[in-house]
Amino acid sequence: MRVITRAFWVVVCISVLGLCGCAHLSGELSQPDMDSIRAEVAKQTSDPIMSVERQAWGIVRVQTGVIRGPLNGGGWTYYMKRSGATWRVKKAVGWTT
Repeated sequence: MRVITRAFWVVVCISVLGLCGCAHLSGELSQPDMDSIRAEVAKQTSDPIMSVERQAWGIVRVQTGVIRGPLNGGGWTYYMKRSGATWRVKKAVGWTT
């Protein structure tokens, strides 16, 4: 029973973190940058943001999706680049587990 309880809480915690807008952030981005990224991603999908990672050449990788359990999840990976004061999606790749 303990394993089931732990697995349940891990899934619940991931879901709650995603829904509240909390995400793993790698690298430094300002609050206006994060707001712009969130707004652009919201135009593409209703999936919660799971992580935001700064890449080379000014690219940001944004991972969205839902993980319901082992080998039971899906979402999108967006590669974004700043264009003026906003961030734009340059490439989108779907993923499933």
